[in-house]
Amino acid sequence: MASIEVNGKKIGEGPLVDGTVLAPVRAVGEALGCRVGWNQQTKTASINGVTVPGELIGGSAYVYVRAVAKAAGAIVKWDTKERKVLISD
Repeated sequence: MASIEVNGKKIGEGPLVDGTVLAPVRAVGEALGCRVGWNQQTKTASINGVTVPGELIGGSAYVYVRAVAKAAGAIVKWDTKERKVLISD
């Protein structure tokens, strides 16, 4: 697991899979002030109308952090020592 911060505030944790962090889409999107959508038919999430890749984990939508940041126009940094994703808008 990796910790996820948006603008200096911890908003949750996400699994680290093959060197990529997945984040809870609603928590990250809302923390960035984005419009978060969910398409029940295709089981895909969107940020400001842009579909973002991810997967369902335990009934919740998780998406790739960098995809959310790109759709939101945010910047992502990775702190290897702390296993922390830092997102800023």
